[in-house]
Amino acid sequence: MSDYFYRRLPRAIQSRTEELVMTLKEVLGDDLGSFVVHGSAARDDWKEGASDIDVIVVLARSNRDILEKIASPLAVARGAARVEAMILVEDEIARAADVFPLLYDDIRRNHAVLHGSDPFASLVVERRHLRLRIEQELRDLKIRLRRAVTEARGHQGTLGATVTRKVRQARFPLRALLGLLGAECKDDFETVITKSGKRFQVDVTPLLRSKERAHEAVDVLAELLAAAVKAVDSLDEGAAA
Repeated sequence: MSDYFYRRLPRAIQSRTEELVMTLKEVLGDDLGSFVVHGSAARDDWKEGASDIDVIVVLARSNRDILEKIASPLAVARGAARVEAMILVEDEIARAADVFPLLYDDIRRNHAVLHGSDPFASLVVERRHLRLRIEQELRDLKIRLRRAVTEARGHQGTLGATVTRKVRQARFPLRALLGLLGAECKDDFETVITKSGKRFQVDVTPLLRSKERAHEAVDVLAELLAAAVKAVDSLDEGAAA
């Protein structure tokens, strides 16, 4: 769990999140199974004014009445502290790990439980599911990067913003791929990109300054994605299972 990083958030943000937990406990009672913080708030890369507080509201059961009860508290928290909630039901988490392997693996690695038991403590994400999802996301990023470059039409500002988003989206499949290759690393953006560059022999310096070096960054990201796709594609199902 990542309670340490969560506790480093500004006290005002923690208070808003904990107020939401108290409100949900009041309106839901035993129907609130767990409340989990994940994402940047549970890693060491949350940025004030730029990052959301990603939370998971785990319900014992779900129906329209329950969802309507929590609608207002979630809206208030979203407006006050950029709290973005995913709503899950307890018994669906383990069964969904095969279709959301990257998301669930990241949550499993980085989360803080503010209420209830830890629904991700015994979660198993299979390597073969990770491999397939990693390849899908990397190939999708390659396709979307090509389209983004054509839409930017050479405009430095537009291209810089676009490639910056794409690099940050690549962070998660790249980190997961490094793990499959036996090169585990910290989850923060700079570490993942730097470690990926070393692993795949790509100079990723422009990716760390993508807004200022947009044109270079596009070429480097394309090279890095191609190398990563080749690596994940070479992992046969037997080795990744």
